[in-house]
Amino acid sequence: MRQISAVLLSVLFVGLGVGFLASGEGVPPGFGDGGAFSYGLGAPAIALGGAFVALADDSSGSYWNPAGTGHMRGYHVGGMYVPGVMSDVLGLDAAFQSLSLSATPVQTGSLSGLGIGLTWANYTLSGTLDEQGGVLSDSDSRFLLSLSWAFGMGDWSLATGANVKYYKHTTRAGAMTAGADGFGFDVGVLLHGSLADIPVSFGFVSLDTLETTLKWHGTPGEPLVYLPWVMKGGVSTSFFDGLLLLSSDLGYSISHLHDNTSARISFDSFHLGIEVTPITQFVLRGGVVLSLGGRISLSAGVGLKPWENITIDYAYVHAQGGGLSTDKHVFSAEFSIP
Repeated sequence: MRQISAVLLSVLFVGLGVGFLASGEGVPPGFGDGGAFSYGLGAPAIALGGAFVALADDSSGSYWNPAGTGHMRGYHVGGMYVPGVMSDVLGLDAAFQSLSLSATPVQTGSLSGLGIGLTWANYTLSGTLDEQGGVLSDSDSRFLLSLSWAFGMGDWSLATGANVKYYKHTTRAGAMTAGADGFGFDVGVLLHGSLADIPVSFGFVSLDTLETTLKWHGTPGEPLVYLPWVMKGGVSTSFFDGLLLLSSDLGYSISHLHDNTSARISFDSFHLGIEVTPITQFVLRGGVVLSLGGRISLSAGVGLKPWENITIDYAYVHAQGGGLSTDKHVFSAEFSIP
């Protein structure tokens, strides 16, 4: 039975990849590697190639799947920093940072499955535009409020969750100031269990459900911008008592719901990650992203747990194939109180 389950899990991972390779054309405008938030959040998730929908098991997890907070226990606070996002482009300096808090404040009684999360992520870009001293300042922020609920179903545990998101974008170029804002929401589910004693998780998330509308201010016509509705499904499993973990995600986007053209559904990317834990205090990770058009992006990382309640993580993202200007280094840390 164990061998049959292992074969089944392998089919699921391969099936996600085949679904990607058999999919359609490129991602719609405004979504993909060129976006300010294409990294995602958290060095562990980024090192796994973004294959985190079926994991979502740290303070950044609600960003990937809001249901993840329901399976966590205690209080978790974490942050991420990515230096020099575009430092080699036009002499501009940029950085990406985030701060996340997640908690299951009640761990007994009927409310023990309640999970709450708060997340702030910000991308900043600044520099001098010309010799006359014109200054560019661009700030793109997202604020998330996450709620989730987990409950048992026999040997399995199911969590459901939702994010309410507020987008805030401000641009200053010389004497001009403009900005955009809007609200969006995500919903997700996360199922934990086992097949023949092999731990397995299944995740699904709907991001920017029904498209998110951002309205610009201070620009001619004050146009509306629509962020595509993105759906992702994933599976993860571990072997050898947690020594080896495999995870994969497959995502596609639905766009053009608010204009006169036909709605377009297009597959976005396939994510595959592997994690090895030779000792409790040390983790090795690797990931690959297959994007439409044959582009391949590679990532790797390490995690350290020097003390019981503190983890420190690093991720490296290779520029070649990833649509990035340079290789990127991602740092994050998390503190937890059981």
